Amino acid sequence: MLRICTASPEAKFREDISIKELSRLLEEPRGRTWIDFCEPTDFENEILASMFGLHPLSIEDCVQEVHHPKLEDYGDYIYCIVHWIVHNDGRDLVSYDVDAFLAKNFLITYRKVPMGSIDELLANRERLEDAVTRGLDYLLYVLFDGLARQYMPLLDSMEDRIDRLETEIFEMLDTRQLGKLLAMKRNLLQLRRIAAPQREIFAALSRQNTRYIDHEAALHFRDIYDAFYRIIDTTDLLKDLVNGAMETYLTVSSNRLNEIMKFLTILSTLMMPPTLIAGIYGMNFERMPELKWNYGYLFAMLLIVGTMASLLAFFRRKGWL
Repeated sequence: MLRICTASPEAKFREDISIKELSRLLEEPRGRTWIDFCEPTDFENEILASMFGLHPLSIEDCVQEVHHPKLEDYGDYIYCIVHWIVHNDGRDLVSYDVDAFLAKNFLITYRKVPMGSIDELLANRERLEDAVTRGLDYLLYVLFDGLARQYMPLLDSMEDRIDRLETEIFEMLDTRQLGKLLAMKRNLLQLRRIAAPQREIFAALSRQNTRYIDHEAALHFRDIYDAFYRIIDTTDLLKDLVNGAMETYLTVSSNRLNEIMKFLTILSTLMMPPTLIAGIYGMNFERMPELKWNYGYLFAMLLIVGTMASLLAFFRRKGWL
């Protein structure tokens, strides 16, 4: 799907422009045209490759999936890739590329999936008109700011899940909890690998000497840079919390194993006197006085119970029970 909107000093804001008008708009040096490719078709990919004079390497990176954010200056335009992060149904983090080409008179965004913050901007005519009218660099800030705002709710959700898992570990230990912690740690590592280079991208965009970014927009990009600084710090903090939860799991698991071994050891120790007594009186000797004694069986039972009770009293006195 291709969406085009434009604004210029001479003309008012317009949206839902046709492809036929696009060539004329690109010839206006003072025009401000945003072209958004969402789930593009092969025909729309051909338009991207042929109409804007983009370098083949940047087009190749755009069409293909690139797993790392980056910022490149091609002279006539700057090209950057940032990532949009969401949870899938399995609660794993999934990232999607958002490619942007910023030139003097046009901004191209390219995404292979619908993205809430961008679609919401396109649906809100008042916000859209304000962003495009203020400049393409400011529009790029609005788009990237919406993507950056997706990170903190995800981190807050992960923090809540860590707290719940720690509580569950103390209440009812389950082997699945360790798998959940490992998956969460993997997600945090993936998020940090994505967020760290994006922070550097926004640091570059916030500098005063970046092409096609004026002073006012650079200050706004500084705000996104600060947001990613907090995102990375929060990610590191959550990673420490996950490591602490894993240590808690291993400690509780070890304590439970120790309790089980302690119970089995005490049980085995308690069973030793009955086994010994039964073994002695079970020997096939003819001359054993207790075998023909009227109270021999009662004596053996009392001896077994007495030794077991003595052992239990000894264990309790030692604090082993």
